[in-house]
Amino acid sequence: MDKLIIGAIFILFTGHTILIMLFTSYVYRQALKNEPILPALTELIKSISKPGKTEDETPQTDLDVEL
Repeated sequence: MDKLIIGAIFILFTGHTILIMLFTSYVYRQALKNEPILPALTELIKSISKPGKTEDETPQTDLDVEL
C-alpha cells in the first residue's frame, strides 16, 4: 500500500514538472520570435479550454448598452 501511495505522488510530481517544462519552452519560443508573450498565452489558454471552438465562432455581444 505504501508503494502505491509513493508511486501516485511520484506520478503527480513528474506530471506537473513536465507541464511546467512545456509551458516554459513555449514562452521561450515566443520570446525568441519577438512576439508578445501575453496575447500568445491567452490564445494558448483559449485553445486548451475550448478545443472544438475557434475565436471566430464565438458569439459577439454588444457591450455598449444605452441606459
